[in-house]
Amino acid sequence: MDFSPIERHIKRFRMTRFLCHELLYDFHIGRLDDLRRRAIEEHLKEHHDSRQELERLKSALSYCELLSSVGLENDLVEALCESRGTLESTLWKSSQAVREKIWRLMPPVLLATALTLGLVVVKPWRLLRDQPTTIAQINKKTLNPVVPIDVPLTVGLRQLDVISVVNPMPSPMIVSLFNPIEGKSKSQEIKVAQDEKPQKPVVQGALWRANISVVNFSATWPLIRDKIVELGGHVAGSVELGWLRRPNQSYFHFSLPESNQEALREFLSTFGPVRFSKQIHPRVMPEGKIRIILTVKDDLSNEPTIPDSETDSP
Repeated sequence: MDFSPIERHIKRFRMTRFLCHELLYDFHIGRLDDLRRRAIEEHLKEHHDSRQELERLKSALSYCELLSSVGLENDLVEALCESRGTLESTLWKSSQAVREKIWRLMPPVLLATALTLGLVVVKPWRLLRDQPTTIAQINKKTLNPVVPIDVPLTVGLRQLDVISVVNPMPSPMIVSLFNPIEGKSKSQEIKVAQDEKPQKPVVQGALWRANISVVNFSATWPLIRDKIVELGGHVAGSVELGWLRRPNQSYFHFSLPESNQEALREFLSTFGPVRFSKQIHPRVMPEGKIRIILTVKDDLSNEPTIPDSETDSP
């Protein structure tokens, strides 16, 4: 049996369900070529669901044709054109609310700005600073006549009982006096020197530093730590008591009752020579307490002692 070229191509070409459904609209309106049209026709003969899809498409197109015949009034068309979407309406309402808040806040903001600029430009505190201050004055009517007329130029505050000091200052004060006998004001400038306040002695603290080298380091430094605790010692720095800053060197920064310093010295002397030195330090300890920084290192090690400033702040 002889087949035409189109039929032979259709036999070789396999139409799938997805491709058929995609081309149904073009098949219905007659916009496909003969090859694809024949292939869809062959597919529709064998598949029932594709035929149902074609019927639904025809029904939808018929419904759309019926909708095209419905007429709308011009007012309704204009209203639909002028209506805003949900997003646009929300943005418009939010912008209106922001503008209203800005207008409500504008007067107080402008008033606060004007007051601030006025204070910066005028600077009223300068006027108060430039006003003269009355240091002391004597009322002519209430002047005690017992006070002699010739008042010495240098007098103490205890000799002038009638003078009411309004605003005492550390600098020398100027006192105006009136002569009651002559009946006219006669000002005399009297410099009243105030008594200098005794200065408090500066209290300085002290820091004790001690160094000791021991033979059996691993067994000795725990004994020293326990003895310090037994004598009432407490950690005074930021590290623990007996901190091993090196494998062969321990660091003790502690406070101790001053009465137990000699007992600590005697205990350390049992392990070897110990050196105590006292230094002036700004930190002042309570009365009866001293502060000690003790460094214990292995006698077999030749490493130098690390300065305390590198490990713990005293």
